[in-house]
Amino acid sequence: RLEKEAIRVVKSLPKMIPAKQRGVPVGVKYTLPITLEVRI
Repeated sequence: RLEKEAIRVVKSLPKMIPAKQRGVPVGVKYTLPITLEVRI
């Protein structure tokens, strides 16, 4: 269930605009930290 929630949250983010180098879209690696709090 935690994996499904993480996927749901990432899909709800606004669409990202590609980075450009000299006017040409380029790929950029990034990290998106996700912290889930589990309460029992």
